[in-house]
Amino acid sequence: MARRKDKGSSVDLSAFDRAGATVVDNPLVQEVEDSYLEYAVSVIHSRALPDARDGLKPVHRRILYSMYEQGHRPDRPHVKSARVVGDCFVRGTLVSTPAGLRPIEDVEVGELVLDGQGRSVPVTAVYENPGSELVRVRWSNGHTMLVTPGQRFRAAGDDLETEWVDARDLAGRRTIGYGAARHDGLRAGGDDLYAYVRGLLTGSSPARADGRVRIHMVDPEPVDAAYGWAIEAGLDASRGKREAEQPHHRDRHILTFARHDGLLEVATPLSDAKAVPADVLADRAAWVPFLAGLFDGDGFVRKRFREIVFVSTSERLVRQVYSMLADAGIHGHHWSRPSKTGHKTLLGLSISGRDAATLAAALLAAVKIGYKRDDLQRVVDLGYTYGGRQGNDRPPCGPVTAAFSAANLGDGRPHRIGSPLGRRLDQLAGGSFLLVEAVEAVEAGTTYDIQVGSDEHAFVAEGFVVHNCMGKYHPHGDGAIYDAMVRMAQDFSLNATLIDGHGNFGSPDDGPAASRYTEARMSREAMLLVGELGEGTVDFYPNYDGSLEQPTVLPAAFPNLLVNGTSGIAVGMATNMIPHNLGEVVAAARWLIKHPDATLDKLMTFVPGPDLPTGGLLLGLDEVRKAYETGRGIVRMRGKVVIGPLEGSRGRQAITVTELPYGVGAEKVIERITEEVNRTKRLQGIADVKDLTDREAGTRLVVECKVGVNPQALLADLYRLTPLESSFGVNNLVLVDGQPQTLGLKALLEVFLAHRYEVVTRRTQYRKRKREERLHLVDGLLIALLDIDKVVRLIRASENAQAAKDGLMSQFKLSEIQATYILDTPLRRLTRFDRLELEAEGRSCAARSPSSPRSSTTTRCSRRSSRTSWPRWPRSSPASGAPR
Repeated sequence: MARRKDKGSSVDLSAFDRAGATVVDNPLVQEVEDSYLEYAVSVIHSRALPDARDGLKPVHRRILYSMYEQGHRPDRPHVKSARVVGDCFVRGTLVSTPAGLRPIEDVEVGELVLDGQGRSVPVTAVYENPGSELVRVRWSNGHTMLVTPGQRFRAAGDDLETEWVDARDLAGRRTIGYGAARHDGLRAGGDDLYAYVRGLLTGSSPARADGRVRIHMVDPEPVDAAYGWAIEAGLDASRGKREAEQPHHRDRHILTFARHDGLLEVATPLSDAKAVPADVLADRAAWVPFLAGLFDGDGFVRKRFREIVFVSTSERLVRQVYSMLADAGIHGHHWSRPSKTGHKTLLGLSISGRDAATLAAALLAAVKIGYKRDDLQRVVDLGYTYGGRQGNDRPPCGPVTAAFSAANLGDGRPHRIGSPLGRRLDQLAGGSFLLVEAVEAVEAGTTYDIQVGSDEHAFVAEGFVVHNCMGKYHPHGDGAIYDAMVRMAQDFSLNATLIDGHGNFGSPDDGPAASRYTEARMSREAMLLVGELGEGTVDFYPNYDGSLEQPTVLPAAFPNLLVNGTSGIAVGMATNMIPHNLGEVVAAARWLIKHPDATLDKLMTFVPGPDLPTGGLLLGLDEVRKAYETGRGIVRMRGKVVIGPLEGSRGRQAITVTELPYGVGAEKVIERITEEVNRTKRLQGIADVKDLTDREAGTRLVVECKVGVNPQALLADLYRLTPLESSFGVNNLVLVDGQPQTLGLKALLEVFLAHRYEVVTRRTQYRKRKREERLHLVDGLLIALLDIDKVVRLIRASENAQAAKDGLMSQFKLSEIQATYILDTPLRRLTRFDRLELEAEGRSCAARSPSSPRSSTTTRCSRRSSRTSWPRWPRSSPASGAPR
């Protein structure tokens, strides 16, 4: 059941002032009109219409680029589709909510969680992904977390700029978590004796016998408090005392409770299995009394270091206590050592410095044991001044010192001197900074994640600010992304599938399996769309949160829009494009390169009509020509059938459908036939309909005729009354330079070729620039090799690297780039053999001459055609009558 949303505002009003925002008086009608137009433009550009150059909508482009970046390529193994659309955490990871902490696997849609600023944000989706690749992130304080390699954490750089960093790249980085700004999350007080008793039982190694709970303690105060609570709660409780058997021993105070479910939950005799009860984790108000009971039972103050220490043999308990404290901005230090007997390992959590003083102040009133209260009071009195600021809340100081020094040290704050550090320090104020020591791969496992409804797309897991699973480039939810990815894997939707899917990706009648059950990788055709991205071929722009760059368009080595078609509904407009044969479209493009004035009729000799993934027959090429000329038209389609004797019958005929119209499934046809036979009675002569479709035989829909029925007449009725004959409304509405335009066949090819000319030109310029840069370096190395002994003496005689660089530049007339490269080159490479190689490389770089964009585009199209052309599916008829 979803939680009731917090009625308080989560908007930071001061942020508007810091950003220099102003309030404008805008009439209501004008505001509504502006908002509607902005929404319409956003839908047109960001969701509904494809770009005419690469034939992709933004969501499809993001999916392919994200998979390309993650390495899910055709030569790599398939990965779970859930990994493509998200990165996640393992079971038990605790997420901060307005009330407390919840395991990530228990969070439900509609509940509220906290973001990086401590504000409540709603959960819009939850996910479970089996078999995910995992890494263990280990921080300098000993805390660890299991996540997928692509899970992103907020981190602070050496310049104090914050950024999202993948878990695989976290080693050596400082992650940002809750800090001093969250200290009020520990509400001081100890009036919840039930929570105190449960904490006491968790920390005092109680025993259970016959459903009763028994405590043995040498200190009477906790036993007195627990006994008073039991009597007030109406429990059957008894207390006693066991006298010390030796002079150096102390008396033991014993308390026995009657059966109580809430106490039995924590009173496990197995110390390794102890844990914080789920209802305590979920209720932040119960944390202080529970921790006080845990401290009285199994905690102490290490006076020499002013540290508060919790000890247990349960790893789960220590992690949960860490997460409770981290939610309040207190990050303890994990440690472990063998027990005195050596049979078990003691696990500890130490809190020191200002964090210890904060925790001691919160626990002081709730702790019952007198000497432990005195120790906590001493931590409160001395903790704020002892040891200074902790390492985990200390940001890098270099940029701050430099900024103040540049404007006279002590002259003013960063805001006053105009330093950008003012804004950065505002963002980091009150946070903690924990260094990641290592990231290591571990065994794969089931993961969970949530999607939150906020612009920041962030929530807090175990005290660290993390990014929700929809990852790097997608502002959409998991459902929208997975649906878009599924279509790219369906060979009945696309001629050239862009996703190589493994598993149930659906059929024309049935939906796909959930993302956790399917696997995916990029197809070879998809690599043709992204293959030239690394050579400066297209522009990039920031993703939705400004943390990464993504391409505005893909290089697209083949006309994807014509080959695969598309559909989409925008505000006041829609697009619906039909697929074509790749080989035919490429042949038409090659002809148009050499003959820019080619007529539509000439191009139609290469592309006589659409080529549908599901096969079938096309009727009326005159309508097809109209669609190619104007960008609008109607294409009529029919299923392909075979008429013959019904197997196993005496004289009865059967109509077997082997190919269906595009977008029509067998179940849809059967449903319509059943309706026409039973309800409207317009179809007569059908004995039975069977769907025998399978993977090996393909489509096989058998319509059994009654005895004496003319199958040709029945087929005509089937075409007339059922989806066996359908129409496709062509509307080639696409984005050209950001503007919606309806284009015909030739115009679509021209836009694609113009894009390819630009891609090839930019690629050629990039490669030329790289060759020139390399030639410049080679020339410098050759100059150094001519007098290598002098170069070596100069470097050895120099006081530092800068002096050596200056000497090389002045004595050998080298540029700074050449001198730096020579200093970075190992001496073993500066040999005679390498000189011969360098001379050959220099001649090669100087001799290369780039080909023209047109010839390069023609050659590349030819390669695509030869590698990926297929025979046509449908048979077409030039007239509007029956197909041949």
